[in-house]
Amino acid sequence: MRVRFISPARRELIDEARYYDAELAGLGDAFLDEVARTLALIKAHPEAWPLDEATVVRRARMARFPFAIVYLIDNGDAVIIAVAHAKRRPGYWRNRTGKPSNDTS
Repeated sequence: MRVRFISPARRELIDEARYYDAELAGLGDAFLDEVARTLALIKAHPEAWPLDEATVVRRARMARFPFAIVYLIDNGDAVIIAVAHAKRRPGYWRNRTGKPSNDTS
């Protein structure tokens, strides 16, 4: 299984790593290490996290940081559609799934 990022998710990853590094030298690298650990788990066990039937995504929460890797399975690949903060802007990534959103907010 390959892991692929869509462009907005890759931008989120870079932006968050830069933010954490600006807060404390080395914290950005720790964030990227935690992302890599979570991606390795996704790659090894892609169906370990519950499927959200409405959006066809799964959310793998990171252990050390308040983020989730939001992904879907497409042709055997894990496609990362968001590196989403657990408390900010819930569901903002829904338009990235290719499925119509029922969200009216």
